[in-house]
Amino acid sequence: MELSSLAADGQQAISYFDEAAGRDRILVVDDDAQLCQMFLDYFTRCGYEASAALDAAEALAAAQERSAEIVILDVMLGNDDGLEVLEKLKKAY
Repeated sequence: MELSSLAADGQQAISYFDEAAGRDRILVVDDDAQLCQMFLDYFTRCGYEASAALDAAEALAAAQERSAEIVILDVMLGNDDGLEVLEKLKKAY
């Protein structure tokens, strides 16, 4: 595990990643499209492959399509229960 310090917009972020395994995919799950876009823009600038899902169905479909090493999940997903989504994602991985 290597510690990497990434600078973006004058701020410093600390990120752990396994360089040998190429683990750098992030899935953002939130019903706020604007917030998802902000996360996607930031993570992409930092060199990560990032995708977003706006609801439980999209999150589960994304997990089936391709797994992520990191999931940022809103536990209050509008009509969906984020904790139930978390349990389903854990089973999918």
